[in-house]
Amino acid sequence: SLIASDTGLPALSKIASLIENMCAAKRLKYNIVLVSSGAVGFGCLALKLKKRPVGVMMKQALAATGQAKLMELYGRMFNSLGENCAQVLLTYENLGIRSQYLNAVNTFEALFKLGVVPIVNENDTVAVEELRFGDNDCL
Repeated sequence: SLIASDTGLPALSKIASLIENMCAAKRLKYNIVLVSSGAVGFGCLALKLKKRPVGVMMKQALAATGQAKLMELYGRMFNSLGENCAQVLLTYENLGIRSQYLNAVNTFEALFKLGVVPIVNENDTVAVEELRFGDNDCL
């Protein structure tokens, strides 16, 4: 989890370690993709909510808020190590429509050519089913 269970705050050392390892692998010429989650949790933190709402609309609003905070954190950490990252928001449905799937593939290929690390998360503001189940595994 990106949120430390004991403090309820971002697990910065865990996130930093992950990003340091990713950057080390990238220097060895591996194409690296980070599949992330945590947008709703970061939204709760940003808005200082004590408990996570249950309604889909509220979770979507929190995800929209938290995704910006999450990408800000990732961006600062990657930049501090001399790397750039990019946000790629997808839904399971995007991958099931051939033209959208090919657009995603082309975007990843272009990001790799530019030396940018893609950070993938589900697009919670439109992905009702994924948000309900909280599952990035399919992506």
